[in-house]
Amino acid sequence: VYVRGRSIETIISLPDYWVGLVDPDSITVSLTPIGSSGAPRVERIENNKIYIFSEDSRPLDYFYMVNAERVDVAPLEVEIPDTTN
Repeated sequence: VYVRGRSIETIISLPDYWVGLVDPDSITVSLTPIGSSGAPRVERIENNKIYIFSEDSRPLDYFYMVNAERVDVAPLEVEIPDTTN
C-alpha cells in the first residue's frame, strides 16, 4: 500500500483507512526535497501521522512516498522456490 504527494507542511496525515489496513512497523517513508528547500527528515511516525523536520531554516518543499505492508492479506512471496529438483 502506498500514498504519495507533495507538501510544504511538517506533518503528513495518512489516510484514515491505514489504521486497520497496514502494519505500522512496516511503514517506510521516502522524501525528496524540491529546489533549494530544506532537506526534509522524518522525526517520528505516530497516530497515523508522519512528523517532518529540517535541520536548517529554509522552508520545506518536498515530494513524499509512504509504503507499508497490508495486514489483511498474506505477505507477497517475491521468489517462488524451485520445486523441480
